[in-house]
Amino acid sequence: MAPVSKSERQLRREEPLPDVKLTAPAASAPEPSLAATKPHVAPDQATKAKTKRAKSSASNKRKQQQKEAAIERAQKLEKRKDSVGGKLDTKKKARQMWQ
Repeated sequence: MAPVSKSERQLRREEPLPDVKLTAPAASAPEPSLAATKPHVAPDQATKAKTKRAKSSASNKRKQQQKEAAIERAQKLEKRKDSVGGKLDTKKKARQMWQ
């Protein structure tokens, strides 16, 4: 086999990099950090009382409907109890009249 020649690109990759010296900026005192010169001090704030989470109007409407339905059921039950009690009273009165 014939020797394989390296492409120019590969040759450039293998070349050693030239030494580059970094120049240091003028030796001046570093700036002090803002944390040291101007510390942020937040003013004291009164803590807020936690408020109840606002509920949606749809939720409030549903709750109101449930309350109304419960009141209606209670009234119907009360009426039924009264009517049964009334029937028993009339039966008692009828028995007393016949005796």
